[in-house]
Amino acid sequence: MTALGEPGPYVLVAHSYGGLIASLFARTDPPAVGGLVMVDAGSPLIADVTGGRRLVNWDAGNAMTSPGQREGVKLVDAFEKIDAAPPLPPLPAVVLSADKPFRTDLLPAEVAAVQTVTFPQWLAAQDLLAEQLGAEHITATGSGHAIYLYDPGLVTDRIRGIVNDVRSRTP
Repeated sequence: MTALGEPGPYVLVAHSYGGLIASLFARTDPPAVGGLVMVDAGSPLIADVTGGRRLVNWDAGNAMTSPGQREGVKLVDAFEKIDAAPPLPPLPAVVLSADKPFRTDLLPAEVAAVQTVTFPQWLAAQDLLAEQLGAEHITATGSGHAIYLYDPGLVTDRIRGIVNDVRSRTP
């Protein structure tokens, strides 16, 4: 954004693992972030609603790749980095959550066979994220994990709302 000459603060729009990246960035460079739009975004709060073997299995499964799931990520490592960062300052935010269970058929067979994070646990973590951010939590999305594909109008409307909120607060 600096190379483009676009001044901050910026509204970060994060989906899935991008929620972890946005959270860490917002905590480590607060002046650069004016607002957050969390689109079925991951957060370390999943560890508060699950734990033990399920969390370990989920982390291991997300680190694996397959022809149907080419991207692997280390979630617990990201959680530790976020938890070590300064707290998130108050800022305009909205959380959009899927209301259709996530697909498990794309997972490698050895991952799908073990106990991992459940959809109700994911939703409970989304509730905690909205509470932590003091954000509106939109749960009636009629969508799976890729909310932006199911209802792009909903996502863009919420982005515009947060952008307008940030602009009204920015001198």
